[in-house]
Amino acid sequence: MTHWWPLIAAFWAVLLIDCVKVFPLRWWRVLITSAWGGTRGGAQCGRVVFAPPLPVAWQAYADELPFAFSPEGICNVTVGAFGSVAAVTPVAEVARSWKWEDIKSVEKKGGRLWVNGRDFCAVTGYAGAGELWALARQCVALAPGERERHLERILRGWFEPARLRRAIARVNARTSALAFFASINAVIALAVSVWFLADAPGMVGERWAGYFASRVLPMLGLYAACAHVAALIACWLAHRRLLPGREHAAQRANMLLGAAFLPPQVFRLRAQVAAAALPTRHPLAWLAAVAGAREFREGAARVLRDLRWPLALASARNPDPQITARIASWMRARVTDEAERLLALRGMSAGELLAAPKPDSPESRSYCPRCRDQFTKAGGCCTCGTPLVKF
Repeated sequence: MTHWWPLIAAFWAVLLIDCVKVFPLRWWRVLITSAWGGTRGGAQCGRVVFAPPLPVAWQAYADELPFAFSPEGICNVTVGAFGSVAAVTPVAEVARSWKWEDIKSVEKKGGRLWVNGRDFCAVTGYAGAGELWALARQCVALAPGERERHLERILRGWFEPARLRRAIARVNARTSALAFFASINAVIALAVSVWFLADAPGMVGERWAGYFASRVLPMLGLYAACAHVAALIACWLAHRRLLPGREHAAQRANMLLGAAFLPPQVFRLRAQVAAAALPTRHPLAWLAAVAGAREFREGAARVLRDLRWPLALASARNPDPQITARIASWMRARVTDEAERLLALRGMSAGELLAAPKPDSPESRSYCPRCRDQFTKAGGCCTCGTPLVKF
């Protein structure tokens, strides 16, 4: 083993550490990735996920719906959750509900939205403080019928896979040069790492080892340096074209400085640019845009089960149960319509995804329709509070 191995290990460790994504415990995010940079991808959901380290990979973030709205008002109840643990009130200890006319202020504090001075939900790609305040003012100004159509148009925009595919194609085209130069750099780094870790100089003999050290290694270093600089320039151009405006200048500078001083991070520049440029949408919309049939079926089934059998809110956490229930019910019905529309595009139906599972043993007498656990008892409720269904 060569004495260069600590330096080589540190080099690749920087890359792998950058691939680890840790999401906050109080809010579920979904990482959408494509390892080979094409139009096909998959989803990872959990507190800790691992992004592909390849230079051609792209990634995007999908968020659960942080709130529900209706023509009557808005509440911080999540509907159509994709995460393995549905967040009913994902970021606040108490469900908050307001009629549109009662919203007097919306503020952003530490990555969170506060409505009327109360902690409401996390800041996500769906709406920031300014967007939510503008939505409230628009709803107040609209008649009830127009208000409903306006909210339905907004919701439909969160479930448009065709728009996401166009966004992916645009990002891939803008970052193609970046991916090319970063890939050259990665191939050179990998070849040099294998050469030293395999102790190739000791195997090829003193003559060829000297030739590699005096001729090949400096040439590869020059190529790697040129490819690194070219990748930084390509990143700057792509980011500026995809995200113009001064509000994105700080993010662009941080991205480039990080890759300049930590060379392994240049392999992740395309993924970082894509994550900033691609829109945040519901996980089901992303799966409809990039996932295969099996992964889309599994994700759609999880969303449908949360829509059909939502977790109940404890009365102590729901001071306005009636308005909360009305708002969440309206939102749940519309999200169900959107989910069924996406299923129809794939030739699937909600009925087949929600069908009873096969008993896993002769003793199984019932199952939970929400979490799909099976039980030997014929009645009662699951630990999630959902009534059991007999086989």
